Amino acid sequence: MYKQRGHWLQPEDVRALRERVIAHRGTIYGYDIAVGGAQRWEDENKQRAYLELIATVGVTWWHEYIPPDIGDFEVERQVIERGPLRIDLRPYRMPDHSGV
Repeated sequence: MYKQRGHWLQPEDVRALRERVIAHRGTIYGYDIAVGGAQRWEDENKQRAYLELIATVGVTWWHEYIPPDIGDFEVERQVIERGPLRIDLRPYRMPDHSGV
């Protein structure tokens, strides 16, 4: 899922998505929720706080966009080598909806 309606997805957006999946599939078990599709933010602390927030409601993946014109080979290598922005959270435990 990507930015929508002029803002980044908020916990209530993710909850609504989870409820739609549960309504359609009967469970969220085994289902990953991926959010992102943008370049790394200039303020990494602000982005990290956002990632921590959406992880608490079940987001399991954040994907970062690396534009093809980011720079020469060395710049591309540096971006890839720095790796993903990481957050420290206890693993999110999916709610058990097996009886839903």
